[in-house]
Amino acid sequence: MLSVVLVDDHKLIQDGLKRTLESSQQFQVVGLGNTAEDGLFRVQEHEPDLAIFDLGLPDHSGLWLIRRVKNIYPDLPVLILSMHDDLQVVSAALDAGATGYIRKSAPEERFLEAARTVAGGEPYVEPELEEGLRKNLETDYWISKRYLEKPNDDVPVGDEIEVLRLVAAGKSNSQIAQEMGKSLSSVKSKLRSLFRKLKVETRTEAVAAGVRQGILNGDLESP
Repeated sequence: MLSVVLVDDHKLIQDGLKRTLESSQQFQVVGLGNTAEDGLFRVQEHEPDLAIFDLGLPDHSGLWLIRRVKNIYPDLPVLILSMHDDLQVVSAALDAGATGYIRKSAPEERFLEAARTVAGGEPYVEPELEEGLRKNLETDYWISKRYLEKPNDDVPVGDEIEVLRLVAAGKSNSQIAQEMGKSLSSVKSKLRSLFRKLKVETRTEAVAAGVRQGILNGDLESP
């Protein structure tokens, strides 16, 4: 039996994952956490064979939790369970030290396969996501450590980062919508979310905050 610490802030999901793991008769859930700080404590308390973390935790990002756990237990296998299929989010989790990544929409059999693989020390990414990552290997993807450690609600992700990049390149809202294949209202919504997360009120302030926090990397030098 392999010991597991499971961290997810939704009790129904937490209970379902615990039941799935223990019904396989290969895993025993020895610790449950609802927040990143609680998860860090549970890992230190139980020193499990496998840690399974949600990314969307209420106090800090799951990325924050991965980095801190890996600083203490560099060999601990960590499986990320997330609702996100955004390749930048997957890449950020793997860069932070996760051994595997699986979506919450995955069937139980695939979840158990991922848990077994990661517990054995081997990397696991769902085939569909792995294919996307391979196709995007040449993408200039970079996020600073400071950015990864921000609280989850303050972290721009996915299309928000792309919108910020295009704003930094001097694009108007309509140009951004055209380039991204989004509606104008969608772009405005993402801008509002960016302003809220970056705690700014103007496009210029948003770009400056993106540079300071390491979200933008050299975009201002490009046309």
